[in-house]
Amino acid sequence: MKYIYIFVNPESGGRNAWQFVEPSVEIVQFSQPTPLNVHIYSIFDGESGNKPGFKDLKQLIEDGKPDELVLVVTAGGDGTLTWVVSEVEKHQINPDFLAFGIIPYGTGNDFARAVKWNGYNNFKPFIDNLRPLRCYFNRLLKCSYILHDFWTILLRVHPDGKFNKINSKTRVKEDIYDGSELKKAMKFMMGNYFSIGTESRVGRGFDRHRTNYSCFNKVRYLIEAFKKNFMGPVYVNKQVDRMVTGENFDTIVFTSEKTTDDDGNNYPTLTKAISLVAGNIPSFSSGIDPFRTGRRVGLQNLTQDELSELVKAEQKMGDKTMEFYLYRRMQDIGLDMLKFGKSKRVHVGGGPWKIYFKNLPPNEKCYFQVDGEFFLMFQPMEVEIRHYKTINVLK
Repeated sequence: MKYIYIFVNPESGGRNAWQFVEPSVEIVQFSQPTPLNVHIYSIFDGESGNKPGFKDLKQLIEDGKPDELVLVVTAGGDGTLTWVVSEVEKHQINPDFLAFGIIPYGTGNDFARAVKWNGYNNFKPFIDNLRPLRCYFNRLLKCSYILHDFWTILLRVHPDGKFNKINSKTRVKEDIYDGSELKKAMKFMMGNYFSIGTESRVGRGFDRHRTNYSCFNKVRYLIEAFKKNFMGPVYVNKQVDRMVTGENFDTIVFTSEKTTDDDGNNYPTLTKAISLVAGNIPSFSSGIDPFRTGRRVGLQNLTQDELSELVKAEQKMGDKTMEFYLYRRMQDIGLDMLKFGKSKRVHVGGGPWKIYFKNLPPNEKCYFQVDGEFFLMFQPMEVEIRHYKTINVLK
């Protein structure tokens, strides 16, 4: 008997994922092509850390019933996978016994694209005598699994700084509080990418006008991109001071101003950039593969060996390595959708890293995103990125 657990975000895809939970079907059993026991749960069932679906999954593993990996499928946007992995941890379930799949209902579906599941967008599971669901499981059972990394992103602002977001229900800007005090640090688990700059500014504008229809959302994103480009971009190289790596953060990756070491050698210098991206998967902004197609370099003053190593580097999921790249202009992201290869490589490594910011004016806005969640911060101080965990993903 094979076991499959489907965790559904009914709000995803303009509520299209609701089709999974609307019939109130919790368990489906199949006898062919192999005996299957399928459990379906909404991610909104129960409180965090005490959810019936995850408690059932934990009990199944503790009882030793499965003789192979239990398949855990997320039906929702890319963020649903991160949420499910977080709940697995909160319920103290060993992820080594699990393999994660996805049914994409989001807008960008970058993770689904990276693992080749994007063809199941707007999936209708229960029509035609469950035929779509049967076909999906037929493919799922033939899959092998690959490894996928998660990273922690920790952002800090100065004592007089703050974070701001768009409320997902009211679409109104709101400051982020920790109790009665403005939050001074935010920590995320990241599976896809983290970025700073104009692209995140566009996404924040998109969040304010997001609709329940994925096709309209894509048009809205293009409108926001045009508006923000017309208003003038935010330049990362004017906000970021330097990026460092190593356990003691004593190795400089780049500086934003021309700087020399004790021997008079120039440190690598960041070129003009409207967005700096830390990419964990080969898909960005609804399907671009920036690191593979972009072979040019966005740093000056690299040695020939450093330059050659960066150009030859290949992106691979699950290798505990992150790829950093930049975009010089907002339109370059649009050109990359046509595979023009306009991104520029910055760095490849295993971290950890810190990105330090310059002393910015009190009202200067700094935009960032983590896996498609867009935020604004004032008086940013630093970003710290570390490897967190690795899971099994079906591809």
